[in-house]
Amino acid sequence: MSGRKITRVATAVALAGVLLYAVYCVIVIATHSDLYQWDFRSYYYAARASADGGNPYDPADLSRVAGGGNVLRFVYPPVTLVAFAPFAALPYSVAAQIWLVLKLVALGLLIYLWMKHVVTVRSEIAFALLVLFGLGRTILVDLAAGNISIFEQCLLWAGLVCLLRRRTWLFCLAVLIVSCFKLFPILFVLLLLVLPNVKQRWSALAATVGAFLTILGLDYARDPARFTHFVATAVAIREHGDLGDPSLLAFIRDLADRLGAVAGMPLGGMAPMLAYGAAAAAIAIITLSHLRALRRSGSFDSAASLILLFCVGYALTLPRFKNYSFILLLPAAYVAQRDLRRRSMQWLFLLLLAIPISPAIPIALPGSFNLRIHWHYHPLLLAFVIWLFCLYQTRFPFAADQSSSRGARPMD
Repeated sequence: MSGRKITRVATAVALAGVLLYAVYCVIVIATHSDLYQWDFRSYYYAARASADGGNPYDPADLSRVAGGGNVLRFVYPPVTLVAFAPFAALPYSVAAQIWLVLKLVALGLLIYLWMKHVVTVRSEIAFALLVLFGLGRTILVDLAAGNISIFEQCLLWAGLVCLLRRRTWLFCLAVLIVSCFKLFPILFVLLLLVLPNVKQRWSALAATVGAFLTILGLDYARDPARFTHFVATAVAIREHGDLGDPSLLAFIRDLADRLGAVAGMPLGGMAPMLAYGAAAAAIAIITLSHLRALRRSGSFDSAASLILLFCVGYALTLPRFKNYSFILLLPAAYVAQRDLRRRSMQWLFLLLLAIPISPAIPIALPGSFNLRIHWHYHPLLLAFVIWLFCLYQTRFPFAADQSSSRGARPMD
């Protein structure tokens, strides 16, 4: 048997193993609906509480309609309850299974969009490992949590593909729908200003932002008390890496708490917020300035690569970015891994991207100072690496990417 044939067989076996493990995970989630999909449980009982005239943002009301069970807070605007109402009309066990099946369909469509329109897959096994295990197993976490993130990403990437195809208004519609749930995706309309050859960029931007504010305004006018409860619930959220929020703000807060404990003085209050604000502003300014400079110079013609850079900058600057939200960065992570010059570096970076790291690694420093770096934040640290790579790649495209010997670059 030739070496090439052995490689193909080994790749097929590895892909089969990855697929079997994914099927196993889905079966476990589907057969233990009482243990998994806790976010969907929140959506389901919030819709039921709303239908019964209760307050979907009151944990007591959620617990009441759940028969005394523990239910997470509902954290989306009141208008989104319309999307969950059909599920609330079904028994929970049935609704949870339907939700999971629909998510798997959306996941398949999302992967298709990535492979067809965003990245050129040169190694199927590397891509499969990254999708299943990448960035803190972000997709598996979302399936287990029952969050809307896969639906969000599927619709958002469909909109981004429309933008690549110069279908500006379909992109705006997708961004608008997604933003009704998690609000921050409205920032993706900034792509209208930084990508080249966008039709009606200013009118589309004004219309999308205007529609978004109108929806929120009507939502408030319909029930001011309920909308106020939503705002209070959203503002009160404060999570950390160990609670599934490896965002920049959570990292700075955790770091400040630990440094304050070592120094014997509190470093809380406004200091972490100011540090976060400065860091997020720097990342946003660098990212957007870089994108605008490229558009004006016309020196780089891969719109998909610019979108990937925007996605990473977006993820790094948000004050709350849950572990399942890192699905957004999987295409950029694959491109960063794929386009490293040395094959050995490709597999090393894939290892860092895909293999879960120990929750905490103690690092002994001189003297009595001992800092424990919590690897709950390793998706965030990897996102920084990917961001730097994207900055370099979009400014200085590798010569190898411009040759046919290594395949096509991300679609323009």
